[in-house]
Amino acid sequence: MEGQVPSLADYMERRHQFYQQYPEHSHIFFEAMIATPKELEADIAPQKAIFLDLNEQVCQKLISESKLKEHIDEKRAMAYLRLIQDMFRSYYLTVSSDSSLPDLVSGYERQLSQVLDMMIYGILEEDSSKKGEK
Repeated sequence: MEGQVPSLADYMERRHQFYQQYPEHSHIFFEAMIATPKELEADIAPQKAIFLDLNEQVCQKLISESKLKEHIDEKRAMAYLRLIQDMFRSYYLTVSSDSSLPDLVSGYERQLSQVLDMMIYGILEEDSSKKGEK
């Protein structure tokens, strides 16, 4: 499995396991990669680029192995995934700024999984009729 890009489900499960098994390390990782302090951005940039590239590869794998809606191409789907991830990160860090670091980290991972699931699989049944229509 070394060197292979994991599925989104496997990737999120590995992240969850890491946060459970190594809570102290997960806080450092979270601060460095998700909530990077301004004064450390330049020092962390090479490692963060590797992390972001992996995220990109996982998303690309998901898209390439999935059937997209007719009007959505892979480029547009990737742009959408990036936008949602960036918006979630900004939103979460803003609304959770009063939380303790352990709560911030665990909440971020839990809510990210939920957001990604709803984003990818949607919130509506494919064949459901519109409300009010018979």
